[in-house]
Amino acid sequence: MSSVKPDYRETEQAAAAEISICGADNLPEFLEIALVLSPYAHALVESIDIEEALNLEGVHAVLSGRDIPGENTLCAQAGKFPLLAVDSVAYHSQPVAVVIAENASVANHAVDLVRVEYKPRIPVLGMDEAIALQSFHDEELVLHREGANKAGDDRSGELTKEFTIAGHDDCSLEGCEVLAEPGKDGQVSINASIEIENRGFARSVLAGLLGKDRSKIRIVSGSGALAGDQSAGNLMVPAIAALAAMATGKPVRAGLSRQTGFKLRARQNPVRVIINASYNSSALISSLDCMVYLDGGWEAERSQSVLHDMLHHLDSAYFFPEIRVAGRVCKTNCLSSSGSPLKGKALAALVAEEIIAGVALRLKMKPELVRESNLYAPGGDRSVTHYGQDVDGMLLRDAWKRVKELSAHEERATEIAEWNSNASSARRGLAVVPIKVGCGVSVQEARPVKAEVSLMDDGSATVSFDGFDGEGMLCASVATVIEEELGVTRDNVSMMEGGAAQCIPTGHNELYVEAVIDACHQLRDNLRMVAATRLEARGIEISDIMELTFSGGGVSDPEHPDEPISLSSVITKAMADGMQVKRTGIFNAVEVYGNRHFRDFSCGVASAEVLVDGFTGEVRVLRVDIVQDVGRQTGELAESLIGSSFMRGLGWLTCGKINWMPNGQIITEGICGDDGSSAVDVPLHFHCEALADDSGHQKAPGDTAFCLAISIREAIRDAIVAFGGVKPRFQLPHPVSPEAVYFSIAASDS
Repeated sequence: MSSVKPDYRETEQAAAAEISICGADNLPEFLEIALVLSPYAHALVESIDIEEALNLEGVHAVLSGRDIPGENTLCAQAGKFPLLAVDSVAYHSQPVAVVIAENASVANHAVDLVRVEYKPRIPVLGMDEAIALQSFHDEELVLHREGANKAGDDRSGELTKEFTIAGHDDCSLEGCEVLAEPGKDGQVSINASIEIENRGFARSVLAGLLGKDRSKIRIVSGSGALAGDQSAGNLMVPAIAALAAMATGKPVRAGLSRQTGFKLRARQNPVRVIINASYNSSALISSLDCMVYLDGGWEAERSQSVLHDMLHHLDSAYFFPEIRVAGRVCKTNCLSSSGSPLKGKALAALVAEEIIAGVALRLKMKPELVRESNLYAPGGDRSVTHYGQDVDGMLLRDAWKRVKELSAHEERATEIAEWNSNASSARRGLAVVPIKVGCGVSVQEARPVKAEVSLMDDGSATVSFDGFDGEGMLCASVATVIEEELGVTRDNVSMMEGGAAQCIPTGHNELYVEAVIDACHQLRDNLRMVAATRLEARGIEISDIMELTFSGGGVSDPEHPDEPISLSSVITKAMADGMQVKRTGIFNAVEVYGNRHFRDFSCGVASAEVLVDGFTGEVRVLRVDIVQDVGRQTGELAESLIGSSFMRGLGWLTCGKINWMPNGQIITEGICGDDGSSAVDVPLHFHCEALADDSGHQKAPGDTAFCLAISIREAIRDAIVAFGGVKPRFQLPHPVSPEAVYFSIAASDS
């Protein structure tokens, strides 16, 4: 038995005192909190003595897990992810108790007076220990295809590679400030400085935690974004504030200091990858065996979904005749990994490019030649994924050819090689990288969705969803569809959320767009009858009522496009005739697409050029050209979404790396993306081009464009190779910081 006083204190009182929430200059008097954190990665909690802390002047309460009136959990499953540890702690710096006091200074002082008796246990730290001890969450996931089509008998070599993708930040909780106020009849109002995107889920969790009905919980959130927003850990601060306000009956402001925020921030834990691949002299990869281990932390949370998406995207844009990919989620004593399925797709693309780069280095070929040799070829025997879905109709090779033309790749490659031969301390790198991404969630995971479209007599439209648009990406796509289908301009389209009853799940945006299209078709069929009557009253002969077109100018016959009638007059007449101008569209992916794993595929190709400083490792992005298949949605909006998503991916590539001490303590103390890397600057030349395919489907461009940012990483690799001395097993670290680039160059030179 040992008595340990937590050594992590919230000492930044001055910063805490300056916090401003939601612009509230006239806030009521409020209490503040501080956390008692565990100094062990794994230990039993023998006892908690709060008497001395309670006797300190200004302290109103000290709460432990046993004081929680409802379920002590931050997720939907009872007993999972407790807000406060009760009988044991499962990771270093896990919250054990909350001190509520007059101000942050008193609360921080009282933390030192809380006496916690711990009985340390042996923790499982890191994937090496987890693998050795067979400490895993759930069963192994395996996808396998026998090699019906070999790349010939000529197998020039074997590529064996083992590397670890470092843990990296998703967001920082230090920027999350919450004011919780108790109201009448047991109500609790929560005002957060950041956007709590999944409000329906948050209300359910907080209601269960407080032992209240969902209707008693009110959430108002700000505009600050949290990456990894679906993580249960991101509800920690709002939950603590609500619990404290309910316990004291007074407004409570909860915010974590910089030091504590780093201990509890959402993060993607490390990933271990083991690769064995065979290839021939023509750079055709004939077989791939890949094992993936994810450090899931003490609770699997979203790691299984990340692994699922990672395994289904490890082929990226490449066809491997014989392939086996498998993965396990390791159970360790660290904070749970909060990675998203999108990050799983991006990590898979990163692994695929490591394979391509390894083969290129061994054959002493340009990576672009290896990539082009192994691309999927729709319509032939190289068109089926390792999970049995055909990629026919994908515009991958069209995008590849277009981006090489657009970027003048061959001419620039020659010019860059000449420039590098004359440069002393810097090198330029050029890369063309293809990406294939399954659209949205897998069909089996998709739920039926519905959307209601209502038309007003002034020609405007209102769209209602059965959920809350947490990602903020759906509204723009829906407005474009309404304009295309009904002729209502985007400025006249308004959105109504479904009362935050539930958040629209990640990856479901395309499904909601299909539901909106269904509703629009129903409305259009009804309005055509009214429009035809009014056009005929003007003396316009209608050849085919189903050919009437809806546009911004109104409704018209194709043979008389210059004589339209306004949409508002058609709607007004329909309403006068008692016709419904409101329709609900429903879309069920399983009924439409059957056993397909993904509804469809989106693909894209990016050409990137960078300049790398050999003395500092600093990177400057000089040029990016992107050509991407976006389905039926083209134009400036699609290209804008491609550009913004690409820059988000670029930020992910250069985000902060997490470092752990041997005892499980996090020693990283920097903010997200605080590498000072110039790679996050918008390129000097940035061109995006959207391709339309024949699928007729809406393809959200975000996931593919996010993954295309890996082209920057591969251009950096190309520049490092240009410095000379790179070994065949060279692996570029992730995240790509100036330090990582500098040491990669230094290692190559040695």
